[in-house]
Amino acid sequence: MRKHLHTAILVIGSALAALAQGTSSFPAYVAKENLQGTLRLKGSDSIDPLVRLWIQEFQKVQPDVQFTVESHGSATAPAALLKQESEIGHMSRAMNETELGAFQTRFGHAPIGVTVAYDALAIYVNRKNPIKRLSVQQLDAIYGSTRMTGAEKSLDGWWQLPLQKHLVQRYWVRPYGRDENSGSRAFFMEKILQKGGKLKDGVRIKDQMGIMEVIGRDINAIGYGPESYRNPMVRMVPLVGLKSEQAYLPTMENIQSGKYALARTLYLYTNRETDKPLPPAVQAFFEFVLSGKGQDLAKGYGSAPLTPEIAKTELAKVL
Repeated sequence: MRKHLHTAILVIGSALAALAQGTSSFPAYVAKENLQGTLRLKGSDSIDPLVRLWIQEFQKVQPDVQFTVESHGSATAPAALLKQESEIGHMSRAMNETELGAFQTRFGHAPIGVTVAYDALAIYVNRKNPIKRLSVQQLDAIYGSTRMTGAEKSLDGWWQLPLQKHLVQRYWVRPYGRDENSGSRAFFMEKILQKGGKLKDGVRIKDQMGIMEVIGRDINAIGYGPESYRNPMVRMVPLVGLKSEQAYLPTMENIQSGKYALARTLYLYTNRETDKPLPPAVQAFFEFVLSGKGQDLAKGYGSAPLTPEIAKTELAKVL
């Protein structure tokens, strides 16, 4: 199943072309009458704002469906589904083999994992930091103790990088990251430190909002997170991928084309008993998210929407 879920990210390049051509339309959402109930969502804080936006707009057409949302990291989503403490888990990464295995053992079937949008981890520094670009290798040297991308030595000070010539102060680098529940951390570790890579002891752990706040106060700080958390005191740094010489920002076009090295897939997971339909309110919410309206909301929020073809494929999983 994990392989199946990951296929979505492989077609991001073709997604841009199909979206531009408008070869087909998104699934339409038709509001159902007399929908009621309470849906509990638990999972990623990175995509929490988008999830709440979907809920807000969904309730305009389905006012009798209530929601509770808890967002403390992607790792909390599989645990909540396993304990039947939620109907939907929102994740900024795919479930790993351990999580899928535990689910299969508990329920006798796999969870349904639906690709709902794409976004990216941006690299943030203080707005007064003049660094013009960073590479994956340099980030590995800042964050990692194993430097599996091939960096020759640890990068501990901003003076080790080519800054503007007038800057002569010797600033230390203060890297910030997420805790072990975070899907953003897992994705960052996989793409920057590579599988098996280890963090330095000096990496400071904060929640997403805390990372942005501290970077805004500290010219030495660096961190990562979704664009939706950006504030006026920080700025995004263009990133050079492992097999690239060009630096890219996480624009929608660069995410969809795959040029940006930290583009990723966003998921909603749910549990459906074999050969039984989903509860009507759960299915309706998935239908709304994958509709043209739901994908327009993702685009307006700053994420990259699915193509109509992918939306239809993902919708078929919950029908």
